[in-house]
Amino acid sequence: MSPDVFEKVLGDIQSLPPESLAKLRVVLNAPNEREQREERKFRRLADQWLRETEHTSSIKKACMHPAYQRIIGMGPVIVPYLLRELEQNPDHWFWALNAITEEDPAHIEDTFDGAKTAWLQWGKEKGYLFAPKPRGKANAWGNLEK
Repeated sequence: MSPDVFEKVLGDIQSLPPESLAKLRVVLNAPNEREQREERKFRRLADQWLRETEHTSSIKKACMHPAYQRIIGMGPVIVPYLLRELEQNPDHWFWALNAITEEDPAHIEDTFDGAKTAWLQWGKEKGYLFAPKPRGKANAWGNLEK
């Protein structure tokens, strides 16, 4: 797209009424079908893993469960879901995160909470997670008004 065309499109978008801009933001941020399928598959496998390993005392045994291994097999596309799950419903997702990303930001941590914090910070730094948005009244562009 040429710079002139881009400027025209941007100008047209900026001249939309606030209600239309809000609808456009929803459409542009909506997950596509592939992302929805991946999330449903992750959720189904995570629920199965949690249900079937609920009384397993061995982390190694729990992480070798077929559902957990299938989550790992989904690859890098699943990292945002793993991090969100770790953030909202903490459990032992460290093995999967390490296997998929080949990174271990929690290698010096010796507590679950320390490992969780290290992975969530890593996710924010790598762009997989975003810091909570500040609260306040947003204008039509989603920016906070002063």
